[in-house]
Amino acid sequence: MAIQIDKHPSLYSFTGNPILFELTADTADAVEVQISCSGLTQQATYYPFRSGEQYKVKMDVSEYLYPDSGLQLPVKNQIIYEWSEFKLSYRVEIGTDYVFNGFAFRGGISKYAWQKLSEIDSDYFAFRLNNSSGQFLFTTRTHSKEIRLRETELFPFVFISPGKVFVFQAESGETIQTPAIQAGALCVLNMQQALKAFESRYAIHPARIEVKPAGSYAFHFNIQPGMVTEETYRILFRNSLGAYEQIEITGQATYTPEFQEQESYNALSRYNFFEEKRERLQSKRVIVIETGYRNREELEFMLDMVKSDEIYFIYPDQTSFQCRVTAEKATFRHRIVSPTSLNIKITEVTEEIYNTPQLPFFPTPTPTPTPTPTPTPTPTPTPTPTPTPTPTPTPTPTPTPI
Repeated sequence: MAIQIDKHPSLYSFTGNPILFELTADTADAVEVQISCSGLTQQATYYPFRSGEQYKVKMDVSEYLYPDSGLQLPVKNQIIYEWSEFKLSYRVEIGTDYVFNGFAFRGGISKYAWQKLSEIDSDYFAFRLNNSSGQFLFTTRTHSKEIRLRETELFPFVFISPGKVFVFQAESGETIQTPAIQAGALCVLNMQQALKAFESRYAIHPARIEVKPAGSYAFHFNIQPGMVTEETYRILFRNSLGAYEQIEITGQATYTPEFQEQESYNALSRYNFFEEKRERLQSKRVIVIETGYRNREELEFMLDMVKSDEIYFIYPDQTSFQCRVTAEKATFRHRIVSPTSLNIKITEVTEEIYNTPQLPFFPTPTPTPTPTPTPTPTPTPTPTPTPTPTPTPTPTPTPTPI
């Protein structure tokens, strides 16, 4: 059987969006496909459908890709460094003659964005993430060439290396240069280290820093001081693109713990009558808080945080806990003309039975994301594939919980 590949994915994809192949065959015979990823090889069989005088096959292999949920973001004393574990390598073999190798990232873009980019025969990587002429960071703050954030919100950004020397230029003209890293490598940009480099070399603390791959302007940071308020908290979360970002929260926080429903029972006392008893109650930390006044772009960023599957609430003393965030009344005007804040609810993901007074020390620095590994699900595609396991490589070490 002769198979023609009419469409295949680009080199980079997201596991949360379709990863499509379209084929044309000269017969109605079944097409055998083999997908290899994370040390697991799976077999799938696809049956062509008639389209005029030809036989067509459409297949989406995203359901076979299982990104590692136990990754730890490395934090180093460098401005730019590699993080190869962030991307997921996969291989698709169709029939006996065609092989495709690609990379996927945990996360995805909205269906609306997917549709609009598909209409112009493009994708999010060509549009932004693998395009060094503009802002190419794995951030959901903005598509703009200006990234506005507070200094307390700085957290290492992920990007695909364009293979160029990077020049960082302050508004007063001083520059810091970093060496080129191989094109296509997954890298981390630590702007806190860039600020330290400007301070140590020029004794300046710039608010505006331009990022120039090969000396050509791509985008810039507008870094404002953190807010000085009675209450300042931070929320660290995994965004839609699979990278970690941080938000400063300056609104008033109210502690409202949730207790489980009491389950009582009767027990015979030593005086030979029944008394009502109960076990200790389980509870969860719950904090209701205002986000502080935000513009429209920041509010959209907040909604990405609310949707996240991995979130940490950080106190001013750097202690933190993993949580989920809900916003029961996430409403704001489409055109914001006045200061707007969201009311959000922070709920701890674990339950406590016992209470301990606050410890007299705070050993944790800025927390490192520590996701809980999730079991690999068994795919149930149509048609049904037959998994064929291969030797599993050494897994990425699980980080120390924050």
